[in-house]
Amino acid sequence: MRTQRRLGSAFAVSLVILLAPAGGAAAQPAPPGPAGAPVTVTLLTGDRVTVTATAGGRQAATIDPARWPGRHASFQTSYAGGDLRVIPSDVIRLLPDLLDPQLFDVSALIRAGYDDAHTPTLPLIVQHRGRAGVTSVGTTSVGSAALRVDRPLPSIHGAATRLSKVDAVSFGAALSTMPAGVTHVWLDTPVHAAAVDPAGKPATLDPNLTQIGAPAAWAAGLSGAGVRVAVLDTGVDSTHPDLAGRVAAEQNFTASPTVS
Repeated sequence: MRTQRRLGSAFAVSLVILLAPAGGAAAQPAPPGPAGAPVTVTLLTGDRVTVTATAGGRQAATIDPARWPGRHASFQTSYAGGDLRVIPSDVIRLLPDLLDPQLFDVSALIRAGYDDAHTPTLPLIVQHRGRAGVTSVGTTSVGSAALRVDRPLPSIHGAATRLSKVDAVSFGAALSTMPAGVTHVWLDTPVHAAAVDPAGKPATLDPNLTQIGAPAAWAAGLSGAGVRVAVLDTGVDSTHPDLAGRVAAEQNFTASPTVS
């Protein structure tokens, strides 16, 4: 997911905020290649998986293993719900406690547009142990692998980062020795509120969306792009990254002179 946050609602309405549009609609993830066209994905371990659709519709994988001194890895290939998963043997013990299993769901990585043809980086959320973690935008490291910090996440002692696929072998080598201070690594995957996901599979909808007729609105071509949104709440932090620079107007309906 790109990092997501929700603003809580309350029964005592005291504040109205209008959010100005943050720009054009977000780009949709790249779909898998057509049948027979190979698509290559570099995993965070540096292993390169080339996927080709077979005549029967199943995806076949060819693996180019990453190499570093002392590495002797095999690969566990499996299918779940039609998705291809490839897990190196030397990191299996790290799933799911330290590594997010989605990092090895090759089909999902392709659907999200994280294949090598569409992006040179892999978005990760890295959580640290017993320290504040990354506190500013810049760079951080896991072992000898450098990661670009897109956003610090102090609430979980971590950061939303991007790993260059060129540096993925160094990241994989660091994982093989259980890097000190790292408690979890997640794929920072996008989330889509749609009746179907980008691959055309049924998506799980909040019952409220069905109740208010959202699927019918989407089918009619209504996406909400360019529409201002009013947020009713008992208070928000207007300096929060999700709101900073996007508040078009606000009104305080309480006796308190402070709106935050």
